[in-house]
Amino acid sequence: MKNIDYSFVTFSDNQSIENNINCIHSRNLYVIIDGVGRDYLVEKAAKLASETILNTFFNILEENNSPGDAIFYSINNANRAILEERIKINEKMAASVCIVYLQDKIMYFSHLGDSRVYSFQENELNQLTRDHTLREEDPFAEKRYDDPRALQALIKGLGIHEKADVYVKKYPLEKKGMVILTTERLTERISNRDIQWLSRKINNPRKFIKGVIDLYKRKGGDEAFTLGLISYGGIPKWFRKVLSVYLVFFVVLLLVIGGYFMIFTGDTVPPVEITETFVPAAVEDEEKDMESNAVKAETVSTPSEIEEKTVETVAEYENKSIVRKQILAERPDIPEIEEISIEGEQAAVEDFYQDINTFLADWKKAWEMSAGKDGNFNEYISFYSENFKSGRLDFEGWKSDKSRKNKRKKWIKVEISDIKISGPDLNNTVDVRFTQTYKSSNFSVISDKALLLKKENSKWVIVSEISN
Repeated sequence: MKNIDYSFVTFSDNQSIENNINCIHSRNLYVIIDGVGRDYLVEKAAKLASETILNTFFNILEENNSPGDAIFYSINNANRAILEERIKINEKMAASVCIVYLQDKIMYFSHLGDSRVYSFQENELNQLTRDHTLREEDPFAEKRYDDPRALQALIKGLGIHEKADVYVKKYPLEKKGMVILTTERLTERISNRDIQWLSRKINNPRKFIKGVIDLYKRKGGDEAFTLGLISYGGIPKWFRKVLSVYLVFFVVLLLVIGGYFMIFTGDTVPPVEITETFVPAAVEDEEKDMESNAVKAETVSTPSEIEEKTVETVAEYENKSIVRKQILAERPDIPEIEEISIEGEQAAVEDFYQDINTFLADWKKAWEMSAGKDGNFNEYISFYSENFKSGRLDFEGWKSDKSRKNKRKKWIKVEISDIKISGPDLNNTVDVRFTQTYKSSNFSVISDKALLLKKENSKWVIVSEISN
C-alpha cells in the first residue's frame, strides 16, 4: 500500500499521549489495545499484549508470508501470555484488541473485545467489527440486567478464555480512504454518525484525532481511550514536506528580490544645479519676505546685509549639492550575477543519480552474497549506518537477527525495478523507492521498498529501511 500516513493517540487525564503501549504502528501493522482490570493491571495487560503481538507477527510473516496466519498466532499468543499472568497473580486481568495489516490493496483484520475497526471509503463509513459484549452477544441482555455496567461485560477478549476465538477477515481497499481504530470508551460518547461527519470533513490524521478529542470533551467525555487513523492513497508525506520546503524557499526568494528593487531601483533625488539665475531669484524672495515682515525689515536694513544674506544662502545650497554629489558617487556598484552553467548542473545531477544507482547495485549484490554460513555478511552490513533502526531493534540487535536468518538461507536473489530517487533534503538525506522482488531458498516476496540514505564518512549508508 502506497502513500500511507497515520496518527495514534491515547487520551487520558485531559492529555494526548503518542507512541505508548496501547498502540502499535510498524511496517503496515496497526494495533490498538485496551487493558481491563484494576489500576496497574490495565497497563500490565496492555504491555503484555503489545510486546507479544509485535514479536510474534513479524516472525510468522517472514516465515510463510501469510498475514492471516500472522494475525491469528499473534492474538493467540497474546491471549496465552495474559491468561498465564492472570493465573499467576490470581487477579482479574484482560484486554480488548483490534489488529490491522495492509498489504497491496487488501486489509487483513481481526479483533477481540469491544475495540472497533472502521473503514471510510467513497465518503461512507462502515463499522467492520461487532463488540464482543453482553449487550451485543445477547439480544435479551437489556431485559435481564438492570445494571448498565453489566451490559458492557466482555464475552470475548485477551485473557478471558483458554482458547481465543479468533477470526481473520479480508477487506478490499479503494485507491483512497481511511481506516479508523478505537476503544469503546470513545464510542460511548461519539456516535458512528459523528465519526462519519468528521471523516468527510478532515482527512489529515493528526487534525482528525484533534477534532475527535475536542468533540469528545464537548460531549462531556473524561475517560481514557485510544484512537488511531490510517490514511492511504493521498499525497505522500515526504512530498508534502518537500513542497513546504520549496514554498518557504520561494517566499524568501521573493522577499530578497523585492528588497533588492526597493534599495537599488528606487527614485533618487537629483542633485541641485547652481545657475546664474538662482542668486537673483533668492534675493527677490528674500526681499519679498522682508517687505511682508516688519520685524525682519527693521533688522535687515542695509543693502550690504542683504547681499551677505544672499551669499550665505547660495553657499548653503552649494554645500548641499556637493554633499549629495559625493554620496551618489560613493554608492557601491551592484555586482554582476554570474551565469550558471546548465551543462555543469546537468552533469552534477547525472553524477548524483549514477552514484545512487551504483550504491543500490552494490548493496543488492552484497545482500545476495551474504546467504549461507560462508556468506560475506560483513560486506552486506557495511552498507548500513550504525544509527540504523528496524522497528524496536537498534543496529546491533537488527544485525544479530539478520545474521541468524541469512545463515539459514542457501541462496538469495534480489531484483530491483521502478527506482525513484528524491533529495537530498535539508538534512542531506536521500529517499529511494523501488519495487523489490526477493527470493531465497525458504522465502519469496514482492514488495515496495523505501530506503533513506545519508552520507557518513564520504560514503552513502542506509539509515532507514521500510517494506510495504
